Amino acid sequence: MKNSITSTRTALLAAGVLSLAAFGVGTAGAQAPGAQPGQPPGQPPAQAQPAMPPPATSNKVDEMTLANFVDAYEDVMEIQKGLMEDMSDVTDRDEANALQQEARSEMMSAVESNDLSVDQFNQIVRGMQQDPKLNERVQSALNLSER
Repeated sequence: MKNSITSTRTALLAAGVLSLAAFGVGTAGAQAPGAQPGQPPGQPPAQAQPAMPPPATSNKVDEMTLANFVDAYEDVMEIQKGLMEDMSDVTDRDEANALQQEARSEMMSAVESNDLSVDQFNQIVRGMQQDPKLNERVQSALNLSER
């Protein structure tokens, strides 16, 4: 049973938090990296975007950063839960897009209010998928935070 709960939590963490990665690392309304002023939105930037930073590893995430990540994760999941509830009755695409944009902004603010950049948050999420030790540390911290 405990393995099932841990597996479910890991899947939720990956799904929920990786959605934050898709929101980008800038703030709402910011111009795409490499885009020229006056360039229409949706057009590719003039230069290739830089590669994403490498994922975090267990030995690079100190205890304070881990605690901040867990707090941010819990905040992000709460926002995502609210979004799912709000979206359950939405039939209008524009309304759905507006709700998603608002949730993205709230998630980014939640991460930043926990003393992490969105980049740092996403690095830890990616690191959890590649570093079993980091994944275990995050899972342990989440279990402790639920008590």
